[in-house]
Amino acid sequence: MMKQENEQQKLEFSRRLRLSMSKRNIKAVELSNMTGIDKGAISNYVKGKYMPKNDKIYLLAHALEVNPTWLSSIELRLDPTEGLEEISAPIRLSSNPGIDTDEKIDIMLEGMLKLSHDDRKKLLNMARVMFPGTFPDEEP
Repeated sequence: MMKQENEQQKLEFSRRLRLSMSKRNIKAVELSNMTGIDKGAISNYVKGKYMPKNDKIYLLAHALEVNPTWLSSIELRLDPTEGLEEISAPIRLSSNPGIDTDEKIDIMLEGMLKLSHDDRKKLLNMARVMFPGTFPDEEP
C-alpha cells in the first residue's frame, strides 16, 4: 500500500510541477538555472520518476511562485489556480505546518536563494567539511 501511495504522490507532484511550469511558461532548463537543481533531477521530477526532498520542493515552489504545500501534497485538493496565486511575501518554512524548523532556517534559505549555483555548491561543500556525516555526498 505504501509503495502505491508513493507512486501516486510522485505522479501528482509531477502533474502539479508541469502545470506550474506551463502557467509560468518556464522550461526545465530555465527552472534548473533558477533553482540550482540539476537538469536531470528536474527532468525526473517532471516525468514522475522521483519525488524531491523538502529543500528542493521549497526551491521549485519559490521559483514557480506557488505554495510548496500545494506543490507537494497529494491530499490537498485545491483548485489548481489557488496554488498558482502570486506569493507576495517570502515563503517561510517555519510557518509551514508539517515542517519542523525555526526562523534561522528561513534566514539561511533566503540567503541561499540569492547565491549562484556555483556558490551554493561551495557552501554545501563547506558545510560537509564543518559537519561531517550531516549532508549526503551526492544529490539525486
